Amino acid sequence: MTEMTTAMDQLVTDLYDYNYDFDFDNFNKAMELFDFADNFNIYCKPILIIICFIGNGLSLVVLNSKDFKDFPQKHLLTIIALLDISVAIIFGRNYLSLYVVPKGTSVDMLVHDVSPAVCKSYLYFLYLTTHLSAWTIVLLTLERFFVTWFPLRFRDILSSKRTLLVWVVMALTFILIELPLVFIIDYYPEGHSVFTCDFISPTWSKMWDYLDLVLMCIGPFLILTVLDSLIIYKLHANKREMSAMNSSGSKSNDDKLRGLTAMMLSICLVFIFTTTPLAIYNIGSKSWFASDDILVMATDFKQFTILDNLYVLNHSVNFIFYFAVGPRFREAFLNVFCGCMRRNHLQGSQQTASTGLSKNQSIKK
Repeated sequence: MTEMTTAMDQLVTDLYDYNYDFDFDNFNKAMELFDFADNFNIYCKPILIIICFIGNGLSLVVLNSKDFKDFPQKHLLTIIALLDISVAIIFGRNYLSLYVVPKGTSVDMLVHDVSPAVCKSYLYFLYLTTHLSAWTIVLLTLERFFVTWFPLRFRDILSSKRTLLVWVVMALTFILIELPLVFIIDYYPEGHSVFTCDFISPTWSKMWDYLDLVLMCIGPFLILTVLDSLIIYKLHANKREMSAMNSSGSKSNDDKLRGLTAMMLSICLVFIFTTTPLAIYNIGSKSWFASDDILVMATDFKQFTILDNLYVLNHSVNFIFYFAVGPRFREAFLNVFCGCMRRNHLQGSQQTASTGLSKNQSIKK
């Protein structure tokens, strides 16, 4: 403890000798902010990553069960779950390198700082999965729009096969859109045996940040807002028509209406709330925190840490929404998992009963 205190005292003395304007208060505040950000990452991010793996894994099992065999949106929901898991893998690998793996090992660095090839491919697939996830939600909402407004012609307009074909075309389009990243990102030396992965110039970085804001937030938000508003309007119009024809109404239809409305609004609001701040930060931080002052850098690191965890949250909560406000998903989940438990229990009871019966028969003999 004495050696550590002496080393810290020496560091502060050296800083003071080289800069007579050194602000000890700012230094202490900066250390507190760095500690806060580190602790936030250490304790919060692994929980989000684990929830992302478990939740999306359960979603994949339920969506591919017999209860969802004829569900038209099953394929898109499965794609969203797979994209969310891929994001969790990327963030999980970086978390291990920062906070779990001992220093000096082969994975003791951020995944995108390993080599030039990994640098380019990492950022390429990170942006690709992020944008594909956002626009898959848009396609899912578009499918719901056709189901709601054109229920009799829906199969002719946007069948399951056509929906998958549209998604494949959309994925190929984004693959081409993200392709310039391979040429505008490079692997730079940052010190002795230390390299970092970044854009080749601030101009390219700023241009891509604006493109990311449009593709990840503004475009999906505008389309989702319009489509969700039209869907909710149509559902309420249908409810009024049914009430006019039958004053008693239908409780099951009302419950379905509330559940569908709540799910759409929840997914839309959470998507915007968790992704937009980080996209805006990526654009503004280069001017807001453009300083060598340690307190400014610590504030920048704290803000980024919070927004980065919000972004991971967006990929972790879909299962919760499906289960909370999706009656069909909830019923399928209970059938898959609780049904298995009941079947195992019944099989165990039958085996016990048959064993007891055979024993009684042997005693009688």
